[in-house]
Amino acid sequence: MNRSIAALSALVGVSLLIAGCTARDPMTTLQDGVRSAIDAARSGSVSIEVSLVDSVAESEGEAKRLGAGVVIDPSGTIVTTQNTVEGGRSFVVIFLDGCRYRGQPTGIDRETNLAFLATAQHEHGCYPVTLAIDVRAEPGTIGVVIGHTPITRGVAAAWGVLALTWMGGDDYLSDPLYLIQAGDLLMASGSGVIDLKGRLVGICDNWITGHPGSWTVIPTATIDRVGRHLKANGVIQRGWIGLCCSEVAGGESRSATALRVNEVMPGSPAAYAGILSGSLITAISGEPVNNLNDLRRKITGVRNGTSLKVKLQMENGTDCEVEIDPVQLADDPTRDRRCSSRSI
Repeated sequence: MNRSIAALSALVGVSLLIAGCTARDPMTTLQDGVRSAIDAARSGSVSIEVSLVDSVAESEGEAKRLGAGVVIDPSGTIVTTQNTVEGGRSFVVIFLDGCRYRGQPTGIDRETNLAFLATAQHEHGCYPVTLAIDVRAEPGTIGVVIGHTPITRGVAAAWGVLALTWMGGDDYLSDPLYLIQAGDLLMASGSGVIDLKGRLVGICDNWITGHPGSWTVIPTATIDRVGRHLKANGVIQRGWIGLCCSEVAGGESRSATALRVNEVMPGSPAAYAGILSGSLITAISGEPVNNLNDLRRKITGVRNGTSLKVKLQMENGTDCEVEIDPVQLADDPTRDRRCSSRSI
């Protein structure tokens, strides 16, 4: 009996010794995971050289901007941000090995800050990055930002923890933006953000003023949704009725949630329908409106030719319902993206 116990103890001791010898430092494991993810996605990371002429540089010749993008399908489609290509006259896509190809914008959407370029397939075998459409930036999700910089040989990378924000989810095609804090990033807008499996979870949108190394990130689900709409229709149509609204406390209305009409744009569909400032919007086509973002999504997602029934509570306390025919939101290059104060 004692011999059996002694033999078992010796076996356990040897097992623990082996385990101790083979155990890995957690940081080494993380480092290997980051390297593996970069290896899986690096061939799809590109720089975009944008040639433009502005009033300042016109007398001195051509001005250029350097942005970033990610190859997302085998045909050579590249996703980047709209502000990367804005004002561009010509575009050159630069791959990791230095090969350069002409790029041509195939779809641009200001509201979500997304642009898509077509380019030739890479002759040396550049592969697209897999889209992680199902990933959500839950607390603790690691994101790796990859991209080219003018001072690095090959791809540069930085990693940080992703967070979900309240920003940018008010368009009917968009999801709330992610936030990543990854040190003082050298990469440009449009750089890819991948997970530890090397899948694309989003692209860098804009850095946050006053917070070096902090970027908002456009989620892959938004990229996929906007890309499909642009491919099918060429442009994205958004409904507009011409109202500026603000949220009010439930106590100011008999409904649980209401939005006050602060301004009715002259000549708008809302003006023709007789909506007055000071009225409260309580429902759209029979569905209650939960907040201002909810109202914006319900209106901008309406297709041309579709009428909306807007339920109102007037300033005198009476209820009424009006029918409105939204028109397409006009493209305005001077309008701020995701501007919560713009008319709906």
